Amino acid sequence: MDRPGHLRREVDDFVRLSRPEAFVYDARAADGLGDQIAAGLPGVPVLCLGPGGAGPDLTAAADAAAGPPGDAPEPESFLQTSGTTGTPKLVHHRQSFYAQILALAADFRAAGFPLLRHLSHSPMWLASGQITTLLNLFTGGVLFLREQWDPAAFIATVDRERLTSTFVTPPTLYEVLDHPDLDGADFSHMFMFNVGAGPAAPARLRQAIARFGPCLRIVYGLSEAVVICAQPGLTEDPEHPERLRSCGRPYGDVSVEIRGEDGSVLPSGVDGEVWVRTKLSFVGYHGQPELTAQSALRMRGGNLTLGKTPGVLRFVWSWPGVDVAGLDPTTVTVSRDPDGRWFVTFAVDVSPAVPERLRAGLGERMRRLSARTRRLAERFGTLHVHLTDHPAVADPSLYSGDGRHGSARSDAIATAETLRRLGAHLAAAG
Repeated sequence: MDRPGHLRREVDDFVRLSRPEAFVYDARAADGLGDQIAAGLPGVPVLCLGPGGAGPDLTAAADAAAGPPGDAPEPESFLQTSGTTGTPKLVHHRQSFYAQILALAADFRAAGFPLLRHLSHSPMWLASGQITTLLNLFTGGVLFLREQWDPAAFIATVDRERLTSTFVTPPTLYEVLDHPDLDGADFSHMFMFNVGAGPAAPARLRQAIARFGPCLRIVYGLSEAVVICAQPGLTEDPEHPERLRSCGRPYGDVSVEIRGEDGSVLPSGVDGEVWVRTKLSFVGYHGQPELTAQSALRMRGGNLTLGKTPGVLRFVWSWPGVDVAGLDPTTVTVSRDPDGRWFVTFAVDVSPAVPERLRAGLGERMRRLSARTRRLAERFGTLHVHLTDHPAVADPSLYSGDGRHGSARSDAIATAETLRRLGAHLAAAG
């Protein structure tokens, strides 16, 4: 199976940064990636799981009575970040990370919670995949792994296997809620329906609560500190509607402090930086100590700062009449170009949720952005699909109940326009 170019580059970067002393891979995998990596590691010992690989088969020589050598070093691991701020980095964890997962599993069992039947779409090279997989196995549960996301397959698997636990991101949660197969599907066995990796719209959470009940659990963490807080048993409390925007309370051994710019601890109710201490935190970015010291991008009162650097970052704001500190964007994208310049994009939908006074300027801004995207597409030989001025863009039915997220109809229109553009390109190419 061929991987897209950017994914293969990430694998190559992973290998380059880790500087392995030995390489072990599953020779039974059909994609041939292990053989390709082994060929690019001259002088590095290669071991295989299964026959027919580039090195000895460990499963054939396995000795159940043999344990690790007495002088074996403490285990460590390198996992990848998700690439939110650019090229994925190697997150370095020591044995304490895995010992804490084992301790959390023991606490889970001691609390009398049921054994989990967990469905995971999180790859094992991400910290989120590691902790969900290992926590489930350490508690004695059953793990179901799926490599590709498909809402119909997700719904069918939960129903058929009577799953009790899973993790989804807000966009995939919305896909499940909007999918026709959800009607009649049995989610009654679900114990922990985890939602994380980004904030979910309160309107969508209300919809999920109505459909799935109090099994919803909001979780928040980073590649660098995998689980910071959780809000289990999510329900709508009319007296505290703000809780649907909350990510919950500190989880496990996590301690949290809110601090000011000078590092002093702030009293409750005062905004500031979130400082976290936990055994689930990383040691640093392996091979990139300069990035370890600059591992946070922050925005305070309209000023953008890069952690551990002096002063603020200057950025160009397109609407001088709008206070950036009061903006409530639906998406914030952070990227860095090869010259080291940082770019931050605040995205606000042209939807019923956008104030009338912002729509004209936002529409013009979106058209300029579309033009730039088209030029980039021409430069790199890719296709550009222009939807900014689509006739249906102002149709309220294109948006979900909160006015901020696209409905299934908007997805259908985007898909149709993309296929139309691709068809025209292929026809012209003959």
